[in-house]
Amino acid sequence: MGNRAVLVLENTYIPAKESIYQPAIYLHWNGGRDSVEGFLAVARMARIRSGDYGMARMCQIIGNFFQGTLSVGCGMYKYLDTNNFDNGVYLINKDYRIVGREHYSGAEQNEYTLNEMVHAVLLRNTWVIDEIRDACANLKNYDLPEDYVNYLNWLHATDLDELEHYSEEYADFDYPEWIDKCEFTPRPRKGVTYV
Repeated sequence: MGNRAVLVLENTYIPAKESIYQPAIYLHWNGGRDSVEGFLAVARMARIRSGDYGMARMCQIIGNFFQGTLSVGCGMYKYLDTNNFDNGVYLINKDYRIVGREHYSGAEQNEYTLNEMVHAVLLRNTWVIDEIRDACANLKNYDLPEDYVNYLNWLHATDLDELEHYSEEYADFDYPEWIDKCEFTPRPRKGVTYV
């Protein structure tokens, strides 16, 4: 029982014939497309890189969302519950977009809007808000929409323990679409080499 799914992130280091050894993320809950699209939108907003580092950060984003010690796992594709009779497998490209499905042929789940899901994920991943603020501060010749600045400030100032529902004020604010229009590159960190 659950709302299971497996997310497989594209990895250029593994030959196609060995794709069963691909690293993957297992979701026991929130495996519907509406939730997965929210996780991926936040990954794009955070500008996480692809490959093994991206896999680790994607696990962090999802794990922070669930909190506790249950509901998310990671392992090799061949060992995870891919034919799970819920949502099957999502094939995710290096840009954190769904490019295919396996073991699924049903109607897509549409319980949450993208805005609702992204908002819920951001509230448990406040480090992403800081990443976005830093990226926006470094953008040259780009005017950040005032609504977006207000949204980030509101998220940053919100007491997460008291917030149960997201603000109606931002219910129609389509921030994931806006952030996808920006060309962000991973910010170099000391001791980290980007390829």
